[in-house]
Amino acid sequence: MKFPIKTIIVENEAHELIRLKKLLLKRKDIFDIVSEVTEYRVAVATLKQYHFDLSIFDIYLDEGKDCYDLINEVGRKNLEIIALTSQQKTVHPGKAHVFVGDCLWFEKPYISENVLPFIEQVKEQVLKLQESRIYEIPVPGGKNIPLRQDKICFIKGSGKQTNYYVVEKENQDYKIVTSTETIEKVIERLSEDVFVQVHRSYLFNIHFYKGRSSGRRFGIKMGGVINTEVPSKIKIPFSKKYLSALLQKLRIEE
Repeated sequence: MKFPIKTIIVENEAHELIRLKKLLLKRKDIFDIVSEVTEYRVAVATLKQYHFDLSIFDIYLDEGKDCYDLINEVGRKNLEIIALTSQQKTVHPGKAHVFVGDCLWFEKPYISENVLPFIEQVKEQVLKLQESRIYEIPVPGGKNIPLRQDKICFIKGSGKQTNYYVVEKENQDYKIVTSTETIEKVIERLSEDVFVQVHRSYLFNIHFYKGRSSGRRFGIKMGGVINTEVPSKIKIPFSKKYLSALLQKLRIEE
């Protein structure tokens, strides 16, 4: 997860939604508002189809539903960071415990005095998640080494081994870590919200995406090459077979 974080707002009062969006967009370095929803059923469908880093839910929604119904229907595992809003913090505490667990709260009305502290909470939570999302990668010699998810740009399968292309610092070329797992095993255990298969032998971290180029320039007949900001001669190919899945994950329509 990287800043700005992909955010959905579910608020059944349109004027309140606009007010909150305006306040959050003052910090475009933190928030990328990619979806705004006022109807319960639309919210369910959107949250099941796409991944969001931050989901902001008002307590009371339409159809006599509330945000806890929404969380229960979508599934807690699909929600990275949840923020609940209401006039008071103690609404449905029982439901909150069962369905939500740890989450962020902030109170209405949507004014700077209430929203600014919330923004700081979000920043802290994102940084914690970046640090805590660690994968133990089996390497030759029977050992495991830890790799942070947000440092893995892409993964390439090669027979019975897999190479992780890791970016430890900005403006540095890849560090390559070789694992004893097959690409099929890696696909099973990596986060589907972050990694997408772009080629038979390649998995790509969508947070590194900066566009794509035609494959003809690089001798690729079908598909193309994914662009990142990593200063490397190594190219990340994608095939036409997997292009629609990549675009859907990135919420790009063509």
